Amino acid sequence: MRGAALKLGQMFSMQDEALLPPDLALVMERVRKSADFMPWSQVATTLEKELGEDWSSKFSSFDKIPIAAASIGQVHKAVTQNGLEVAVKIQYPGIDKSIHSDIDNLGSLMKFSGFLPAGMHLDKSLANAKTELMWETDYIREAECQMQFYNLLKDDSVFKVPLVIKELSSKHVITTEYAHGVSIDTLALSNSEEARNWVLIDSILSVSYTH
Repeated sequence: MRGAALKLGQMFSMQDEALLPPDLALVMERVRKSADFMPWSQVATTLEKELGEDWSSKFSSFDKIPIAAASIGQVHKAVTQNGLEVAVKIQYPGIDKSIHSDIDNLGSLMKFSGFLPAGMHLDKSLANAKTELMWETDYIREAECQMQFYNLLKDDSVFKVPLVIKELSSKHVITTEYAHGVSIDTLALSNSEEARNWVLIDSILSVSYTH
């Protein structure tokens, strides 16, 4: 599953547990954690279309197996010709063209399924999903926003925003520095209360400062 269907499942899986029936909540949680990835032939075709026929010459290595896959794209680890480790996010072909119709169809299915509780504002949720997906499929916009945060936080001692590699990015591909670290889910399971508190406090202070 990918695209609008997966995105909608991810959004609903993060709703209040009291909002969705238990059976539907369980399905949505499974959806949130799942995503199919493109076969290599499709990846290569997309890269050729977005970065040119010589795209492979711009990397010294490129991992064919993605390190992550989500609702609208997947990420591959690569190394540029100058030795920089990068993360290359590639959008699934056609995702941006089917957002509205896919979400409308899913909305109709959910309304007629009888699973949704009375009073749930499904139309508003679907409208938000459309807006978010349209933003998320515009990698040029994402690159510009990321560079704004990079410039704001480049001297910060806590946060590091990966640099966007503009010459290896396009509307449907975005390449950034590869950032080593651990996921927030992993940190949440840490036995170190000090580590969790440090992340929480510094996050609040930094967000307050930048605003």
